[in-house]
Amino acid sequence: QSSAKKFCDAAVLSGLHCTQKNENPVTQGSGFSLSEVIVSPEEIYFTGIEVPSAVIVVSQDGLTELQDQGMFDRMPKSSVLILDSSLDAPHTNAEVYRYPFRKEFTPAKAALKALEFYLSLSKIFPGEAFQILIAAK
Repeated sequence: QSSAKKFCDAAVLSGLHCTQKNENPVTQGSGFSLSEVIVSPEEIYFTGIEVPSAVIVVSQDGLTELQDQGMFDRMPKSSVLILDSSLDAPHTNAEVYRYPFRKEFTPAKAALKALEFYLSLSKIFPGEAFQILIAAK
């Protein structure tokens, strides 16, 4: 959730609108967490995401939760799934990118680096804005 917040902050600094909706499991503080983020040049009036343009997964618990929610079944071919390479790829129509985020950057920084990778693919706002916030801690 903290990685998603930095991503939203960078989007806002880049002149975009952003929403973040978090889901905390029972194991809050010690387990995984989910964040839904919407970035738009227009005002955003709804925070729910029915069909995601991208999904980033860097933990097995997160993968399991998203599978249970049917998230991967809702992803069209135009969507992107960014997945830590330690995880089994779920069945999806989305384009799948795999990288060892956890191994290369540690589990604590895996989500940040996966978001940075997504930004390099999507170019929805300048990557420098996100990198500045990452460096600021």
